[in-house]
Amino acid sequence: MVPAAQISFAGQVMKAYREGEFQLADDIVDSPECPRCRSTCCEADPRPRRRVFLAYLAWTIAWGLLMLVDALPDAAIFFALMVPWSVMLMPPLLRWFIVGRYRCGRCQRAWRAPPSAPFGELQQRAQ
Repeated sequence: MVPAAQISFAGQVMKAYREGEFQLADDIVDSPECPRCRSTCCEADPRPRRRVFLAYLAWTIAWGLLMLVDALPDAAIFFALMVPWSVMLMPPLLRWFIVGRYRCGRCQRAWRAPPSAPFGELQQRAQ
């Protein structure tokens, strides 16, 4: 959405974008280097995210089965329900487990990259 006075300029920008004029060169793009083969064709590893999702799914199914059992006290069922959802309140733990995990496209090695500098520090370096 642009003001009516800038419609033609916005059209030129969109055309240039579609033609790839704003695409970054491959040597500028920050890509982690594989510690084993030194390849830069690495991508974020989706396996930790999948494992966290499967753990929550399994816990939810187990909780549903516990609800069907009338022999358990209500406190045990409540505790079984609250444990996985209280873990969701610990983002630093999940962030450590998920963020910064990479997999090499060439040798298939998975690793955790050290955390990069905070955005503010990177912005100051760029200026």
